[in-house]
Amino acid sequence: MQYMVRIEIHNASSETYERLHYAMASESFSRFLTDDDSRQTYHAPTGTYWIDSYSGISAVFAAAQRATLPIDGTAEIVISGPEGFRFLNCREQPTVAKLIGIPTPSVWAEAPKMSPTPQLDQLKFLASLHRPK
Repeated sequence: MQYMVRIEIHNASSETYERLHYAMASESFSRFLTDDDSRQTYHAPTGTYWIDSYSGISAVFAAAQRATLPIDGTAEIVISGPEGFRFLNCREQPTVAKLIGIPTPSVWAEAPKMSPTPQLDQLKFLASLHRPK
């Protein structure tokens, strides 16, 4: 399985990223991507890595943490793979529904008699107010 890993170290120097590159390489991550069709190799942007040697996203996540957290414990880590995504130290971006107080699906599951229709209508109305004219 193949995974893309993105590490963001805020206000980092080039030397800090060099340390990260070395640490990630020691965990078998690569900064080079090869196109399957053309076989052309590309250099990934700073802080972006590729790996296909681990059996699952949990192992990839653990390896990325081992490499990254000793360098910066607040670094943001995002991993994308066949099983989905894993995040560490990333800020949650509130959804419009959360900002205006619409219950989430987990809340709906706790209260199965509650219909989401009034909240969805409210969300559509609010979204219509923000459309460019």
